[in-house]
Amino acid sequence: MDTTTFDTLSGDGFTVTPDGARVIFRGTVAIRDPGRVVGGYLRSIHESAVSQRVPEVTVELGELKFMNSSGLRVFLDWVENIRASAHRYRLRLRISRNLSWQRASFPVIGSLAPDFVTVEEG
Repeated sequence: MDTTTFDTLSGDGFTVTPDGARVIFRGTVAIRDPGRVVGGYLRSIHESAVSQRVPEVTVELGELKFMNSSGLRVFLDWVENIRASAHRYRLRLRISRNLSWQRASFPVIGSLAPDFVTVEEG
């Protein structure tokens, strides 16, 4: 996927960096309304994936130390956006086995759409 048109999203304590068909989260997402900032950014990534008909987008979460529940909502929205798309690509969420909040949260998101969401511990 061509993500050269996307800049790194930087917020208070976190970054989201596109790298081809990968999206890399780092830091701590604890802002009040991540849906507006992070959600809008991920919607743009989604629209690009659909228009380019990519088969898969991988999200690297191993360096994401914490994300509040409002932040987790952006992943639920992403799954729903994929479900509603004419082109349905695979969303691969790579989590850290060392972060219990990730092991508790992301498999639940994956279970909502097992036909196109994969959660892997790394």
